Amino acid sequence: MPIHLAVGLEVYRTTIDVDLPAREDLVVYLNFDRNGGKRARNLASFRHHAEVRAAKWIPNGKRNGAYEFNGDAQLVIPHHDELCPVAYTLAAWVLPQDPAGPWRHVMSKTKASFYGGYGFCRYPKDNANMSFYVGDYNSALVKQPVPKGEWVHIAGVCDGKQVQLFVNGEPSLPLALPRKMEHTKTPFIIGGFSGYDWIGGIDEVTFFRRSLSNREIEQLMLATAGRQQNQ
Repeated sequence: MPIHLAVGLEVYRTTIDVDLPAREDLVVYLNFDRNGGKRARNLASFRHHAEVRAAKWIPNGKRNGAYEFNGDAQLVIPHHDELCPVAYTLAAWVLPQDPAGPWRHVMSKTKASFYGGYGFCRYPKDNANMSFYVGDYNSALVKQPVPKGEWVHIAGVCDGKQVQLFVNGEPSLPLALPRKMEHTKTPFIIGGFSGYDWIGGIDEVTFFRRSLSNREIEQLMLATAGRQQNQ
């Protein structure tokens, strides 16, 4: 094709320049470092890019760029079986800016009733805590307090038998799953969901197809914060 017919060519980074753990099991890495317009690119593969719906890109997140959510805004990744393994780890940096209010959905792959799949959310009258649930919001749920107005690293881990939540690298007590938890075929959604809107920032979203160890969670937190672990 003659070069003068090419329009709107862009060059995207295809390598990951941070020391993430378990790279062979990394399914999604959304670092949000650049404003991609209507799409946030997944650096872990050529699949699972997120459609941006009203979320605002900001240049100064936890590590370079991030997305800001204020009301009915979300990023949406279509359903794929790779997002539904038996064991998995979901993590991100979040900036809570409205601790009071109704349900606050952070990110999940679940039904509108918060049944099936997995996700992070904050509950009414329990806004001091971040919750991570597997299966549904009132059976296999772990929670920990999170501060207001500062970036916090959260990681939800499920090994197929129990669930655990890490906040800034500190683990909750593990909770046994009461039964086999079923995934859903719904999209993976970051930000607002069914009127339960996240107010604040989200950065450095990762999803792994296995449960990470405590040390790997610490490595992930430090790497995505822009700091490397001491060797």
